[in-house]
Amino acid sequence: MGNHFWAPPQPLLKGFNFHDSSGSRMSEEAGHAYSGIACDNTGVITSYGIGAKKLFGWTADEVVGKKSVTIFHEPQAIATLVPRLLKTAAETGKFEEEVTLVRKDGSKFLGLLTVRPIKKGEEIVGYMGLTRPIKEIARSPVKVSRGRHNIWVRELRAPFLLLPAIFVPVGLLMAWSQGSFNPLYAVLTMAGAVSLHASVNVLNDYFDFTSGIDLATTPTPFSGGSTILPSNLLTPKGVLSEGLLFLSIGTAVGAYFVVQFAFDPVVLAFTGIAVVTILAYSSFLSKWGIGELVTGINFGPLLLLGTYYVQTRTLAVQPMLVGAVLGILTAGILYINEFPDV
Repeated sequence: MGNHFWAPPQPLLKGFNFHDSSGSRMSEEAGHAYSGIACDNTGVITSYGIGAKKLFGWTADEVVGKKSVTIFHEPQAIATLVPRLLKTAAETGKFEEEVTLVRKDGSKFLGLLTVRPIKKGEEIVGYMGLTRPIKEIARSPVKVSRGRHNIWVRELRAPFLLLPAIFVPVGLLMAWSQGSFNPLYAVLTMAGAVSLHASVNVLNDYFDFTSGIDLATTPTPFSGGSTILPSNLLTPKGVLSEGLLFLSIGTAVGAYFVVQFAFDPVVLAFTGIAVVTILAYSSFLSKWGIGELVTGINFGPLLLLGTYYVQTRTLAVQPMLVGAVLGILTAGILYINEFPDV
């Protein structure tokens, strides 16, 4: 959230009172001493001082009403620092701490961040952040290169890719217990499942950001998403390309099995359902309130039954039942991530 020097008065903030922890109105002198940034209760920037442009590199047209104050913070601080400073400012009237802040060009500096609530009467309608730069934080070429790699890994939400990496072997073991196991099919199934799951993660980030959901949500330690796009660490175009790349890999694996099995209708159905639901997940399914259900089905009974079928060419109840249990666990993970956003 905010991190900047204030420059009142502005038409947008007319009628608002700015209070420090003692309840006194901020002085006009303090307003001229600092440049500032204000945001609403969701973190979306509502006002941007002239000095803030010099300090952070963003222009008012780029951020006001379009970006969250999380763009000024390190990604690892978004889920912890931002909620804490908002809570402290709201409860005590003031948050003040030395924190690392990030400019548009990615450079960092240590600054004394002071955050106060913006009140209209007794109601808190937003927050104002003031920052006094303390010192620059030197860049390291090696760390930057490594950090870039880590950013792409974070965008994939790699820890969640353990789900298909664990679930596919369960289906393979069931097929093996029936005397059927093809190593090539096993490897391709694993590659396809992981790729499709990665595409879901990345495309969901893209659609959440471009729809404005990310900017209207205050991050918490349990919030879903990677926070990569709100933090301006990657471009929406780059994230979309990454998501489509993994979707293409997963689709190619499905197409291989379709051809290999002479356009078997069961394989066609599995492949079609997976691809269509991935593409429709963020755009339609999640808005209809069935995104978690569809994800639980896809990465539960559908994944296990598909893995089993590719090996045995038969449908069975056992992989569906086991898959249903795993699907419930998968949907549960999504619900845990979403509760803070309600």
